[in-house]
Amino acid sequence: MAWSTRELAERAGTPVKSVRYYHQVGLLDEPQRLTNGYKQYEVRHLVRLLQITRLTDLGVPLAQIESIGSSVDDPAGALRTIDAELAATIERLQRIRRVGGDPREPDQRLLACRVRRSWTRPQRSRPVASADLVEGVRRGGDG
Repeated sequence: MAWSTRELAERAGTPVKSVRYYHQVGLLDEPQRLTNGYKQYEVRHLVRLLQITRLTDLGVPLAQIESIGSSVDDPAGALRTIDAELAATIERLQRIRRVGGDPREPDQRLLACRVRRSWTRPQRSRPVASADLVEGVRRGGDG
């Protein structure tokens, strides 16, 4: 089975531009080309593209996906690595939440500062029109 770039992208549910980008950064191997220059993707390319798209959907950075490799030799090991790193990320975010409080709740310390520093806007005097200035100069005053 062989597919064009567009057909491969459609099967994986990703834009053609992403497929080209994954080639550019080295995540996806270049396929064989026909004599007319068209790329002919195989099943292994589709499997790798599906891996890349699923991992990016999970929030795994592209650099980490590259370090995992195609994991054709040890897919279970690659999944264990991803799982361990996701668990570490979850733990780190939960630790931040415990220290910093619930991000959905307003920080009571900030609210207290805001109340203490509340102030009223100073009353502005009425604007002085240029005619009033001229009259004040005529009278010898400063307006």
